[in-house]
Amino acid sequence: MYEETVQAQPVTVNWKDRLHGMAPGRNFLHFPGAWPGTHDWAAGKYFEVISSVLVTYARSFVIPGSDYKDIDLSNATAGMKLYPDDKGQVHEILVGLKPGDYTVIPYIPSGKYLATLPDSTMVPDVSSATLKYLNAKKPEDSPAENPTMKLWSLKDMQAWVLRLLALEGTDYEKITLEFKINRLRLREIKKPNVYTTIPWHEELRW
Repeated sequence: MYEETVQAQPVTVNWKDRLHGMAPGRNFLHFPGAWPGTHDWAAGKYFEVISSVLVTYARSFVIPGSDYKDIDLSNATAGMKLYPDDKGQVHEILVGLKPGDYTVIPYIPSGKYLATLPDSTMVPDVSSATLKYLNAKKPEDSPAENPTMKLWSLKDMQAWVLRLLALEGTDYEKITLEFKINRLRLREIKKPNVYTTIPWHEELRW
């Protein structure tokens, strides 16, 4: 659902090695039973990647300093349309951030934080001088040339939303996101020995 594929140094890992259907031995996926009924074709099942197509895409946004913009990645009318349009498919999306004075906070769905701290006051807040940095990703955390931020999407899944915050100290900030969308076609199989588990996003909130 969401990954930050950080590698220990000094090992160097190319972004292609983080994608399924491209890297050797990374061809099996599992969706736990926690996935809701709207995704019953996937919930609790195991799949083999039978084909993959990599699509690259970039978008830039100019945002005033100390202001933010929410970017919907789904296939909604106002979304960026980065989701699959049929069952039996999944998109594995790497998000690369070009250099700049900004941060990115992931939400799913809109307005619902992916990660917080246990205290009820410790939630991302772009209007706060300190909480705007909570779970915020900087360009160096997922650089465009070797992105580590990974999102998974299925047809009609709730929208991934990226909140782009231009930090103070500049009149306007140009924020450029580079996406590598790995389109995967799946075939259901029996449980393999090795596989990647894709949790439902609510399992990541605790």
